[in-house]
Amino acid sequence: SPKEITVQADDKTKVYGTENPELTFTYKSENLVQGDTVEDLEITLSTTATVDSVGRKGGYPITGTSGSINYAVTVTPGTLKM
Repeated sequence: SPKEITVQADDKTKVYGTENPELTFTYKSENLVQGDTVEDLEITLSTTATVDSVGRKGGYPITGTSGSINYAVTVTPGTLKM
């Protein structure tokens, strides 16, 4: 069965009218099975914020998914603020 692992989407900030920053996440490398790398988690992060998004209370969620068959990944959301 897949190994369970949790990653944290990193909080980010941006200025109105600019592209979203690169979305990143944090994880504990010791939770990976011997020889596996972060790429094996197959994490994809996204946010609903766009270039034209305005600041809003609470910011915009940064969420993620994983395509890994070897890991059951839980992505804890982050926040994109302006």
